[in-house]
Amino acid sequence: MFERLGRLVTRRAWWVIGFWTAAIAVLVPLSPGLTTSSGGSSDLPGRYESVRADAAAKRAFPENGGQTALFVVQRQDGAALTRADFKRAETLAEAVNAARVPDVTGARADASAVSDNGKVLPVGVGLAARTGTDQEAADRATKALRAVAARTVAGSDVTAELTGAPALTADAGEAISKAEVTLSVGTIVALILLLALIFRSPVAVVMPLLTVGLVYLAASALVGISSDVLGFEVGPFAPSLLVVILFGVGVDYTLFLLFRYRELMRHSDTADSTAAVAQSVRSVGEAVASSALVVISAFVALSFSDLASSAALAPTLVVSIAVMLLAGLTLVPAVMTVLGPRLFWLNRHWRRPARTDGPSARMARLLADRPRGSAVAATAVVVLLGFAGFGTRIDYDPNSGLPTSYASVTALEDFNAAFPAGAINPTQVILPDRVPTATAERLRGELEDADGVAQALPVQRGRDGTFEIDVVLDAAPYSSAALHTVADVVRPTAHRIAGPQALVGGTSAVTLDTRTATLRDLRVVYLIAALLIAVILGAVLRSVVAPIVVLVLVGLAFLGALGASVLVVQHVQGDPGVSSSIPLLLFLLVVALGSDYTIIMAARLREELHRRPGAEAVRTAARTTIPTIAAAGAVLAATFASLIVTGVTALSQIGLAVVTGILLVAFVVACWLLPATVRLLGHWFWWPRHPRQDAPAPDRAPAGRSPARQR
Repeated sequence: MFERLGRLVTRRAWWVIGFWTAAIAVLVPLSPGLTTSSGGSSDLPGRYESVRADAAAKRAFPENGGQTALFVVQRQDGAALTRADFKRAETLAEAVNAARVPDVTGARADASAVSDNGKVLPVGVGLAARTGTDQEAADRATKALRAVAARTVAGSDVTAELTGAPALTADAGEAISKAEVTLSVGTIVALILLLALIFRSPVAVVMPLLTVGLVYLAASALVGISSDVLGFEVGPFAPSLLVVILFGVGVDYTLFLLFRYRELMRHSDTADSTAAVAQSVRSVGEAVASSALVVISAFVALSFSDLASSAALAPTLVVSIAVMLLAGLTLVPAVMTVLGPRLFWLNRHWRRPARTDGPSARMARLLADRPRGSAVAATAVVVLLGFAGFGTRIDYDPNSGLPTSYASVTALEDFNAAFPAGAINPTQVILPDRVPTATAERLRGELEDADGVAQALPVQRGRDGTFEIDVVLDAAPYSSAALHTVADVVRPTAHRIAGPQALVGGTSAVTLDTRTATLRDLRVVYLIAALLIAVILGAVLRSVVAPIVVLVLVGLAFLGALGASVLVVQHVQGDPGVSSSIPLLLFLLVVALGSDYTIIMAARLREELHRRPGAEAVRTAARTTIPTIAAAGAVLAATFASLIVTGVTALSQIGLAVVTGILLVAFVVACWLLPATVRLLGHWFWWPRHPRQDAPAPDRAPAGRSPARQR
């Protein structure tokens, strides 16, 4: 199949390039772009109690169904607020109401709500936009409210900074937009430096970047069109991940072809360049296709996530990787055919045979001659790092990822310092109308006296007779203490007194249910991804044992990366924990993307075992493949490294974790542990279909320079 594909693409190279050019010219103008979704309780399926509580509250109190923002009013000198300051706060509320900002339902200043120390007064603002939806409307309202506040307090002694869910989400969106610029520039710069170091040719630098950049345009345009037509959402981090994954994977696929092409061309001064490209597709095409299918399978498994924000990544990344696979097997070889040896222009030594005494050759001899010691050393590296992963703490606070330079973050910190930590996001207890009023009052009284509860506000009754009790917790809404209070105090008390029909919602309850969903996803998505990847590995490696061994080895790299992340994030940086998205995304990205390198190494080992005895086959496969995997691993790690400097904590942590995982799976597992394991297991690794030595002709590009094709 890949032999025929290679011949077809190289014979019709200009037609292939023309097809891709036309496709991009059509798709990009038609695409509506990538419109991302936000989270909230809508991130969870309807079976979770917090979601049902939110729906019940919206039916009973439709006027309170939108988001709530707060102006945190305080003096610039840090002193207690004066009567003039209280008057300024009232003027601010009046100015907001008079401005008739679209989607703002009203503002209210109440001097009695001042903090105990008299220094902070919240001015509440209601928005029609609901949490998790209508975020564009909330962003516009946030911008307008800040403009009103700036005019109102100008020249006074007080500040009025906006915080709460609308402002924090708007600032998060701005931070991610800025991060995408940093990400794109950082990715391109890192790739330019690495490709220049690897090939020492400007053409070999520009060709992969230009080709993958065009494919990125096609993939993102197709995702935009597909999401518009099919109605699936694009996750908030999807655009950022799309840049690093497509450029990383795309350049890796190009490197696999370039390295094999260069290896073939080094065999003879009269090698046919066009035939060498076709043979490169034949040699690594199956490995590239299998690698892409592994990545696609991992993201298909992600679609089974209970969290909408995680599941929303699946179609975006599946479509994008499928487009990149098609380009890697058609567009890239076509461009290579047209350029020919000019790919390595200015590098006068590109056809010089690889050194037989270089680092990869010495490593290959060590793996072949001392496999047991090599395997023990490599395993020790990942296992020691993995032990730190058992101390993982998960941080579910979405606001912890925002830089403190944003006013919404500092205002929230000032508010939390002056009021109970749970005041800005109280927990709601919803009781149906059939519950007696006396029962609702009794529940409020017990909650008022419960451990972990700062205050239980008076019972409210909605339009449909539903009762609502707002409960202010002592702890911050996303903290472990708040989740403990909801899980072990508020919900059990509400269910004991009012029965199972009582529903507990609000930010802390949503976070608690999100934790439950995340733990469920770790079990379900891991299992589905592992099964799908095992089937693909079994097909490409033609073995039952090999995919199990590969998954175990890559799994060790995942645990090592998680442990390294915990060491840096929790013990070096002192953060409360790793972002809640880390365990699932890290597993999928490391296992899926890292499997590329294990597939390339295992496929070359099988190829060499058809030609040579075991030890010699391992030496040859490792010597020729380690440089390819090392270069590809460095490139992929460099693309994810740009996430670290974005300034958004969640993205930075993802970057740190994935970079560590890619380096471990490429350099420790694929280049080191896998060849040693294959050497130790021998034929058992390939059971039941053992590679048989049939001594075919060595890889060599056909000689005979064709003036029409040789370039």
